[in-house]
Amino acid sequence: MGCAGTLRVGWDNLGSAANDGRMAITLPEGTHAESGGADGTFERAGCAAGADDSEFDHRAYVPINGRYPQGQANGIPSSG
Repeated sequence: MGCAGTLRVGWDNLGSAANDGRMAITLPEGTHAESGGADGTFERAGCAAGADDSEFDHRAYVPINGRYPQGQANGIPSSG
């Protein structure tokens, strides 16, 4: 799983219906956000699971910090 400074995602699909799964992300600075969870809503921080939670059977990550200085990706200049 990705290390600090990456956007990490964990998810599972527990059935065939549209809302049978859930997912969570861990932002590069460590904040967790979860969709689905015990109450079926979206939660940021607090009790939200992170992407590394053992309940997820799928995980991925994307390098973020320092990868694209000033928001520039693929040679496209930032608008700021």
